[in-house]
Amino acid sequence: MGGLFTRMGGVIDQKLRQAAQWLNTKAAGWSKQKTLTGLVVVCVLAGAWSAMIIWQSFHSPSSAVKVRAIRVPKHSIIKDESLPPRIGLSAREVASIKRLGHWVDSLQESASGQLVYDSVMQVRPGLLDSLRQLQEHFSEQLKISEHERKK
Repeated sequence: MGGLFTRMGGVIDQKLRQAAQWLNTKAAGWSKQKTLTGLVVVCVLAGAWSAMIIWQSFHSPSSAVKVRAIRVPKHSIIKDESLPPRIGLSAREVASIKRLGHWVDSLQESASGQLVYDSVMQVRPGLLDSLRQLQEHFSEQLKISEHERKK
């Protein structure tokens, strides 16, 4: 990316130098008094423009940023980041979780399934995160139980 920005900077620098050269050739025949007057006029115009923008920013309520409270959905509030180490999932519950995961994955394979997937994600945006967390917890639970059997 650095090369791109370097080239863009070079092009901008070249265009600015061309504009400055054009202005120099146009103002080459001007007297010192005319140059000074032109400079003062440009400075006054730029200052007036800046003052107008500042004045409008304080006196224009329609363009002011409105601050509102952020509404957080209840299902996204996590009271405790980790699940308890042993929640005791039954084999039937684990099979249901796996089936749900496979069903959600299969939805993305077809156009009609993608529509269902999008609507489910819109209604329940945290569903995949919860499913993933349950699957990770179950795999941890399996590791713990295998480790206890080895002892």
